[in-house]
Amino acid sequence: MQKSLDKRLDCRLVFPAVRSLIVIALPYFQGERPRNPLHPFGKLARFAWGMDYHSIVKSKLSVLVSEIGSFFPGSSCKIFCDDGPVAEKYWAVQAGLGWIGKNSLLITPEYGSWVVIGVIMTDLDLEPDSPLVDRCGDCRLCLDNCPTSAIVEPRIVHAGRCISYWNIESRKSPPEEQRSQHLGWIFGCDRCQEVCPKNRKIPERSPGKAFYENSWKSFSPGTMLAATDGEVRRFFHQTSLQRLGRIRLLCNLLIAMGNQNNPSFIPFFRQARKDSSPEVQDCAAWAFRRLS
Repeated sequence: MQKSLDKRLDCRLVFPAVRSLIVIALPYFQGERPRNPLHPFGKLARFAWGMDYHSIVKSKLSVLVSEIGSFFPGSSCKIFCDDGPVAEKYWAVQAGLGWIGKNSLLITPEYGSWVVIGVIMTDLDLEPDSPLVDRCGDCRLCLDNCPTSAIVEPRIVHAGRCISYWNIESRKSPPEEQRSQHLGWIFGCDRCQEVCPKNRKIPERSPGKAFYENSWKSFSPGTMLAATDGEVRRFFHQTSLQRLGRIRLLCNLLIAMGNQNNPSFIPFFRQARKDSSPEVQDCAAWAFRRLS
């Protein structure tokens, strides 16, 4: 983000012809935890329960761009979904979709923070919407319930403490002193969203079966341990987990399982201690010690 800060502050450096931004929020809340396909081995953040949201949002935005082109022949557009130097949350607020909560996430009136954001930059001059005011009030449940105290103050998240940083963005496993705080999260963390009052009584909304249906019924930790990196990536093809690869996923899985009081996991820990990856061996040894 530091490398592209200038572009995030000036859209014209990304798309020189830009005159307006069209911002959309796609809701993805699909009910409570039992639908999580990785239960009982660990938990996935809800956005990762199905197919990769990047492709879903982009396909929908492509349809919208085609419609724009039919009304305004010769117009030019560029699509983004969490994959370019664009300050999506800032522009979502300016577009009137919601406000930035104290957990630093966009909160919409209709679907809370259970949304992903898409952006279209266009050379059309469009009438702007008005931003929404902050509706968090005095609530601080997200700050008080973060497992690692990563929300150090309203709207400021310390990446070095955030579970989602360690099990998604980081290329290394978290240090041992942090692992016991990661609870059962394998990919991402929804805790600050689960406790948010604005996320209560949210209607379930599925943007198509592809968002949550996949082949994870055949998933098992032993299968992943015996697979190659290529096989693991193919297994999680078109899902958000594909980006991690075998070693990172196994380490996340071992830490999540090590934080659960389940003796049936011990044979898997013993097997993982013999893995060819030193990082997997280290996480397996930690999980074995913790459960023992």
